[in-house]
Amino acid sequence: LKLLDDCLFEMDGNIVVRNSHQNMLHLAYHKNALIHTLSIHSAVALAALTLRSLQCTEALLIEISWLICDLLQYEFLFCKPCENLRERIKRVIEGMKNDGLLKAVEGDHLDASWNILIPDSDAECKLLFYSNLLRPFLQSIYIVLQKLIALTTPFEGKGADFVRDILSRAHSPIVTPFALLNEALNADSFSNALRLFHEKKVLAEAPTVGLANVEQANELLKTLDTFLRDSK
Repeated sequence: LKLLDDCLFEMDGNIVVRNSHQNMLHLAYHKNALIHTLSIHSAVALAALTLRSLQCTEALLIEISWLICDLLQYEFLFCKPCENLRERIKRVIEGMKNDGLLKAVEGDHLDASWNILIPDSDAECKLLFYSNLLRPFLQSIYIVLQKLIALTTPFEGKGADFVRDILSRAHSPIVTPFALLNEALNADSFSNALRLFHEKKVLAEAPTVGLANVEQANELLKTLDTFLRDSK
């Protein structure tokens, strides 16, 4: 906040942006650094919102948060190679409990595990803010996967050509089960999505672009749909 102090002011207990072109440019310039710093917080928030209607143990919250990080492995370096990502996620969860964003309550499980809850609407709003930092990147993955599943024949061309084809059609409405964010429509994230699908063995080998495993692609689309639809 010290870095952005000249761009912000407090009003009625809220942090408000000073509405000027210079301030907007300053915020946009530093946005990516902020997202990287809070990337694990965002993954945990997205997982907590997705699981809020279930009996969510800390172990489950850690695993779903890890899954979100795994899907975004080509967008962010969530931890150093020598670090344990699950341990970092666990530390973030502890911090969120200390800050009142999450609450641990004793469950009714035989193993005496604890459930993780969102304590109130104020905490839910803050978690929604955090979750929105990663949401556009997951939406990008969803869009590319949706386009791949819709192909009736493999796309003749390279991955970069497929990305350009998606962007060239962006003037037409893209139908999704969630509110689409403009930031999701960008070539870098679309290309990273193709890299992810290749790593997951979902994408067929070159020279064309198509699916190698339709069943796995549909399962992944359902997973993304759950994250993006239920955590609005």
